[in-house]
Amino acid sequence: MKKAILIALLFSANSVFGQINFVPKTVFKFDPLQLLTSGELNMSLEQKIARQLSLEADFGLLKFEVIDNPFTSLNDEDFNTASKMGGFGSIGIRFYPLQSNEAPAGLYIEPQFKYRSYNFYYNTITYNGEVPTGSRKQTIGSFNLGYQFWAADRFAFDFYGSVGIKMTEYKGIRNEEDALGNTLMAPYTEKKSDVALVFGIKFCAGISKY
Repeated sequence: MKKAILIALLFSANSVFGQINFVPKTVFKFDPLQLLTSGELNMSLEQKIARQLSLEADFGLLKFEVIDNPFTSLNDEDFNTASKMGGFGSIGIRFYPLQSNEAPAGLYIEPQFKYRSYNFYYNTITYNGEVPTGSRKQTIGSFNLGYQFWAADRFAFDFYGSVGIKMTEYKGIRNEEDALGNTLMAPYTEKKSDVALVFGIKFCAGISKY
C-alpha cells in the first residue's frame, strides 16, 4: 500500500510540474541523506548511452564516525578512534523500462557495484612507537529501483531504494592475551557479510542538452 501511494505521488508530482522540453544527456547529482546515514559525501554523474539506458558513477569522501554503530559496522571497543578521510566509488547501469520515457527520466532499475574505504587512527595509544591506524573496507553489490522525474528542464528528483549484499573487512588494534595470560595490543582483521538496505533522494542538475 505504501509503495502504491509513493508511486502515485511521484506521477502526480510529474504531472503538476508539466512536461519538460528536453531530456538532458548528462546529469550531475547530490544525495544529502547518505551523509547522515553512511558518512558519504555523495555525488554522482549519469550519462545516457541509449534511448532507455544510462551509466551512473557515484563518488565522494567518507567520515568514519558517522557509521559507528552495531547495525552497520564492526567496532573496536578497546580504544578510542578518530576519523581520517576515506573515499568511495560505484558504477551502475540503468534501464528505463517504460516506453513512454527516455533515459534519464522515469522508472528505472539498476544493478550497481560499490567500494568504500573508511579510515581512522587511534588517538590514545601508540603501537611499535607509532600511532596505529585502521580501516573498514566494504564491497557492496546491490540492485536499485527508483524513479527520476524532472521538475524543470535542468532540475530533477531521483527517489530510490536498493537491496544488496555488503562484504566488510575491518582492520585495527585490540587487546589480546598471550599464553601466560598477559594482555598485549595486537593487530587483527575481521570479516563479515550482511544485507545492505539503502533509501535516498538525489537532487539532479542537467548538464547537457544533447
